[in-house]
Amino acid sequence: EEQKKTEETPTIHFKTLLCQLNPKYKEVEYNLKRAEVSLSKYSKDDQLDVILFAEMAFTGYIFENRDDIRPLCEEAGKGKIFAFCSNLAQRLSCYVMCGYPEIYFEKENKKEHFYNSLYVIDREGKLYHNYRKHFLYENDHAWAEEGPSFQAIELTNSEGVKFKAALAICMDINPYEFKDSSKFELAEFCKKENIDALFFSCAWIDDEPEVQGKEAVGKHIRYWLYRLYPLMADEKDSTRYKKKWVLFCTNRVGKEKNTTFCGSSCCVRVNP
Repeated sequence: EEQKKTEETPTIHFKTLLCQLNPKYKEVEYNLKRAEVSLSKYSKDDQLDVILFAEMAFTGYIFENRDDIRPLCEEAGKGKIFAFCSNLAQRLSCYVMCGYPEIYFEKENKKEHFYNSLYVIDREGKLYHNYRKHFLYENDHAWAEEGPSFQAIELTNSEGVKFKAALAICMDINPYEFKDSSKFELAEFCKKENIDALFFSCAWIDDEPEVQGKEAVGKHIRYWLYRLYPLMADEKDSTRYKKKWVLFCTNRVGKEKNTTFCGSSCCVRVNP
């Protein structure tokens, strides 16, 4: 009966544009202009539902400390990156998800807090959700604080059908602080939330830049799917996820200082 129920789950249609960029370090206006030119060929006729940018898509990723990144930070819903994404969302009538460095000021004492965050902007160009990276990578620790939790949100496709989407930024897919590889925290959260899609925004580092082409891309995607193992259906294991869902990943490319990023942006349908 459960298998039959799974097979009868209606297909949800949503169209996602993955924007894989090589940002010029700290040159936000230059990077935004490049993206604007690249995206100028799209219109409302394309009926996009989501545009997904990478982690820290327009600023660069590697910073020494808070003073180094502070000039590039935005308060949620304010600043150049938000304005660009808001205008894009309105022009194409779609959601826009984009990684950026966030600064937050406490109202009482103006104390500063810094987060590696992800904008979710609605079709009208308004800030719909602001996700703060929950599991931090070593480069994040130089300036950012942990976000409070993994999060999932409800989105509506162009046909008016609602669906459940989880949000994640890069290190979120790994075990916390790499301490216990037997744990799949993000995947377990997604299973509990009964998601239809996972939007995964990355600045994933290439640990073997000498490996190129399909071999490299396949290696990265296989690892991401391995880290989502509890969401893979298995008729022999009733604890595993049975619902069909989709992974959308945008990862940046290029080289920054001595670090190379691996691209491999992908859309993967799962179950089947």
